[in-house]
Amino acid sequence: MKKKGKQLFQKAVAMMMALLTATSIFPTSTAMAATEKATITFEYAYDSNGNAIHYQQTVTHDGITCGHAGETRVRIYADGDDAYCIQPGISLHTGDKLDKNASETWNALSKNQQKAINLALLYGAQGNRKNLSGGTDEKVLATQLIVWELVTECRNSTAPYNRTSAKFYNSHCVNGANSGVAKTYKEIVEFMQEHDTIPSFASSKKDSTAQELKWDGEQYVLKAKDENGILSKFDFISSNSNVKVSASGNTLTITSKTAITEEVLLSATKKIPTVSSSAKLIAYGDPSLQDVVTGVENTDAVKAYLNVKIPYGHVEI
Repeated sequence: MKKKGKQLFQKAVAMMMALLTATSIFPTSTAMAATEKATITFEYAYDSNGNAIHYQQTVTHDGITCGHAGETRVRIYADGDDAYCIQPGISLHTGDKLDKNASETWNALSKNQQKAINLALLYGAQGNRKNLSGGTDEKVLATQLIVWELVTECRNSTAPYNRTSAKFYNSHCVNGANSGVAKTYKEIVEFMQEHDTIPSFASSKKDSTAQELKWDGEQYVLKAKDENGILSKFDFISSNSNVKVSASGNTLTITSKTAITEEVLLSATKKIPTVSSSAKLIAYGDPSLQDVVTGVENTDAVKAYLNVKIPYGHVEI
């Protein structure tokens, strides 16, 4: 009897272990269906003088009222992080929960729209807050206006990102209202529109035609003037240590005290806002609620190049 009881006990233990192993390998359907959710909260928005910011005009899109004249503006947060609406006029309330990476609206946008929205966030309150004027709420609302414009195609999603309808802007800033929002809005737009601009004398390709340095009696010199007025955002470096580069205002001066027999490449990367390499733009959504985006990502670097040379026959011996 003892031996038989021992065998039964061993079989029972074996069956339990097999069940535990199977459970660990194959998660339950509940665990597989679990998603990360963000809880939505709101705060009223105020200008730099502490006054509540209001809609100035009622604004609609696709037959949906997005804001009523006189309505107080709010900021949206997803788990405490700044969030930006990508479905103007769709309901969202405090305590609502949205699923991470589950926005049908975001997924339906074109790649150009998605890239342009990220660029607006990068130059806006998310990535460039310290370089914008106005109070924090004004910066966030100005960024939100541009996001709305891009989502609704009231602004083109390719450079130079021209506005096709001013209805969202006017809903806040018509007749000079909410001047802090208006000023920040214009700053963000200008940053976006000059994003791809490089100095007029430079090229976006390394193999551009070389420009010539001339002997001035003391050294070889080339003064390149930037007609685009963007030179201050570029620091050019030379591939040859004998060729020196300096900038003053909109003029880049290239000099060499010695003759160079080969072309020299000058290169620069534009100074643009950057965030952590791990930072992500995340879209939260729910089929019955307003979808939002949080965060921001770095964009591709903007590079400029200039090849220089000393023409044959101009070399001083």
